[in-house]
Amino acid sequence: MKEKDKKLNINLGKKIKEYREYNNFTQEYLAKELDIATNHYGRIERGENSCTISNFIKLCKLLK
Repeated sequence: MKEKDKKLNINLGKKIKEYREYNNFTQEYLAKELDIATNHYGRIERGENSCTISNFIKLCKLLK
């Protein structure tokens, strides 16, 4: 993965976490809503994994 892509994933993950906390959602709740494992969701927030477009759209709707 390119350095630019890593930075993007990290920044996106920080924003997702910020909105999750603002909405008082747990990682477990959002992972269940996205039908992914909780540890995978945690890696998305830390920028270690990228999010699929379909899951990103679901997240946007949940975190609006």
